[in-house]
Amino acid sequence: MNKYVSKVEIVEKIVELNNDESVSGIMLQLPLPEELVLYQKEIVDNIDARKDVDGLRDDSPYVTPVVAAIEQILKYQKITFAMTITLILYLLWDMRFCRGESF
Repeated sequence: MNKYVSKVEIVEKIVELNNDESVSGIMLQLPLPEELVLYQKEIVDNIDARKDVDGLRDDSPYVTPVVAAIEQILKYQKITFAMTITLILYLLWDMRFCRGESF
């Protein structure tokens, strides 16, 4: 699809792919063009949850790739939940500190 595609064209293609038994997953390239950003949720919600391999839908059985990668790193490094929260808080503090913001 080109960058001038309409919301209707995207939704029609998604419906077509949802109904195609040979298609096992649908990936939506984000960010959408500026004129379609307002329709992103509507477009995403048209993807069959079982085919939402990006995990964009709330009811998708898949996790977004970034989250899955972070989960694998945490498991591999044997990082506990408490350590994860501490790390996240530190990173948030560090980012704000570097920008001169208060926490």
